[in-house]
Amino acid sequence: MKFAKLAGARGIAMDINEERLAYCLRWAPVDETINALNNPLDRLLELTQGELPTVVFEKVMQAMAAGHIDTDSYITHRCPLDAMIVESWLKPETGVIKAMVEL
Repeated sequence: MKFAKLAGARGIAMDINEERLAYCLRWAPVDETINALNNPLDRLLELTQGELPTVVFEKVMQAMAAGHIDTDSYITHRCPLDAMIVESWLKPETGVIKAMVEL
C-alpha cells in the first residue's frame, strides 16, 4: 500500500481485522478501508465507480533501495523458520500486521 501511495496511486486496504485497517490508515496512509466481512465487492465497486482497482508492483524495489520505504515499520512479528506459527498469525487478536520469517 505504501509503495502504491508513493507512486501516486489511491490506496484502498481490505481486511477482516479492524486493527489492521486502522494500522493501514496510519501507516500508508490509505485513502479508504473496507472490512471484507461487510459486502466488500459492493463497497469496492462504489469506491472505484465500478472500475475495480489495479494492483501496482512497479518501482517497489527502487523505493526500498532509495530508502523511501522503512520495511521495519510494518513488520510486527519475526521468527525463525522452525518456529513459524501461521495458524495463530491469521487470528486478528494476535495483532500481527506482517510477519518476517528469518532463514
